[in-house]
Amino acid sequence: MMARYFRKKRLFFEEEEDLKAVQEAMRLTSTEQLAARPITHLSGGERQRVYLARAIAQDTSLLLLDEPVSHLDLKHQIRICEVLHRLQTEQNKTVIMATHDLNLASLYCDWMILLGPESRLFSGPVSDILTRDNIKDIYDIDCSVYTTDQGRFFVPRAEKGRNLEDDRFD
Repeated sequence: MMARYFRKKRLFFEEEEDLKAVQEAMRLTSTEQLAARPITHLSGGERQRVYLARAIAQDTSLLLLDEPVSHLDLKHQIRICEVLHRLQTEQNKTVIMATHDLNLASLYCDWMILLGPESRLFSGPVSDILTRDNIKDIYDIDCSVYTTDQGRFFVPRAEKGRNLEDDRFD
């Protein structure tokens, strides 16, 4: 309900509109059963879903999200991405998110900015930006690319036996 504070007309009382927005946000993020629990008693994934419910309950035209599916299991990652995609397509909301998951980005994003070291970046439609060459350039790893009816998927190639003493983490 804190997400609705900026919309309140009366200082201490929630309006019916606020209650509906919060209930819908909780339904979308599967957090109804968490409503009575203190945030400090929730797992990382449960907290992440509650934070996302709070953002959705604000009912703004823009959602700016930093790693919205971190700490989530696969089921909830897909569900949250589906929810965000529906908000974008059905409610005409702009969804901007930072993510390290290239495969989810490939499935759900339309436009991408791929950032790398030394101010290298690629920007454009996901299908143009997420390529094996760009991933090699940005991440300095090789990957296998698999194409399915849902899109392209990227699997990094392991470097077993590589001498890591010469490498630094930059």
